Amino acid sequence: TLVVGGRYDRQAPLVNSEYLAAHIPGARLLVADGGHAFMLQDPAAWPMIVAFLTAPSPATTPASDAPCASLPVRFLQRSLPELAWR
Repeated sequence: TLVVGGRYDRQAPLVNSEYLAAHIPGARLLVADGGHAFMLQDPAAWPMIVAFLTAPSPATTPASDAPCASLPVRFLQRSLPELAWR
């Protein structure tokens, strides 16, 4: 589980993301430099999220053997241009 929050988010304060990451077993916290729209404000956010989604999980089968392993990446690649104008 990856919990992502914006360092300067006033709608969903970072303390909420920290709480979630601390209480979800095995969760990782990614703090992006930005506010509520951190995915548009921090250019490093998307690559880190994609890296998490495409990394093989040691507890499961390798990503290349899993059905629909590339689905999140294809979805993100298709969605990125659409998000740029919003």
